[in-house]
Amino acid sequence: MKDFNINLDKSIIVGDKEIDIQTGKNAGIGKCILVRSGHQVDEDKTKADII
Repeated sequence: MKDFNINLDKSIIVGDKEIDIQTGKNAGIGKCILVRSGHQVDEDKTKADII
């Protein structure tokens, strides 16, 4: 993300599936937010920073 001057540590990703959260964590995103949207997610096991 150097070409776009984006600091991933200070970035946020918002997703409604666990794969979105996993992708954010793998990319080094600073905060990963899981939105309740009806998709089945085990909230006790999610790696999301915020639900």
